[in-house]
Amino acid sequence: MKTQVVVLKSLRRAVSTALLVALGTAAAVAWTPTAAAQSKGDVQISLLARKVTTGADGKEKLLAADTARPGELIQYDAVYQNKGQRDVHKLAPTLPIPAGMELVAESAVPAATHASLDGRTFAPFPLMRKVKRPDGRLEEQPVPLAEYRALRWSGGDLAAGATTRVVARVRLQTNVAAK
Repeated sequence: MKTQVVVLKSLRRAVSTALLVALGTAAAVAWTPTAAAQSKGDVQISLLARKVTTGADGKEKLLAADTARPGELIQYDAVYQNKGQRDVHKLAPTLPIPAGMELVAESAVPAATHASLDGRTFAPFPLMRKVKRPDGRLEEQPVPLAEYRALRWSGGDLAAGATTRVVARVRLQTNVAAK
C-alpha cells in the first residue's frame, strides 16, 4: 500500500511539472488521481493515467488508475486541444514519467522524438550515454528505459479547433522504495 501512495504522489508532481514546462507557465495544475488538465492561452492540455488490464474475453481494457501495484501497466494519454481561433506553432507535447515507473519499449504513439532523464533537458530518442568498458575504452550505450523521466514529441503546428494526442505506457517497478 505504501508503494501505491508514493507512486501517486510522484505522478502528481511529475504531471504538474511536465504540464507547466510544456506550457511555459507557473499557473497551478488541477489534479485528480487519474487526470490532470491545464491551459495556456488557447491550448488546453489533459493528461489521463489508466491501468491496462485484460478482460475475460482476452481483450485489453483501460481502467481508472487510482492505485497501482508493482508490475502493473499504466497508459498515459496527453491530449492537446487548440480551443482558439488561430493556429498554434511549435507545439512540443510532453509526457511525464514518474519515478518508480519504467517506460515500456515501443509504446509511445506516435514515436517520441526526444526524451529526458530529469524532465527539463531533452535529447533525441533513444537516449545514449558513454560507459567505460573493462578494457578502459568508452562505449556508447542506450540509457535504460527505467531512467527516462519524460518524453517529448515534435508536434509542429496545431490548427485552430484541432486536437493532437500522445500516448505512452509505463510499468510500475517492483523495487520502488517507500518514502
